[in-house]
Amino acid sequence: MTTPLTWHDVLADEKQQPYFLNTLKTVAEERQSGITIYPPQKDVFNAFRFTELGDVKVVILGQDPITARVRPTVWRSQFVRASRSRLRC
Repeated sequence: MTTPLTWHDVLADEKQQPYFLNTLKTVAEERQSGITIYPPQKDVFNAFRFTELGDVKVVILGQDPITARVRPTVWRSQFVRASRSRLRC
């Protein structure tokens, strides 16, 4: 019996990459200088706390500017059929 992969398993090496560390540093410096950044620091990685890796079917990469104080949620639908024609890579 194998242990299921966790977010920590798949992201541990990535979190040590220079680009990742530089991004975290830049965001921390901007927060410290008084720039308002959403979500609040404690909520930045909520997706990994509330979603088990094994439950993920699709990952949408992109940037959606958040102009108001909101709490993004994960989109869920049991009625969408998987289809390669719907995905553009």
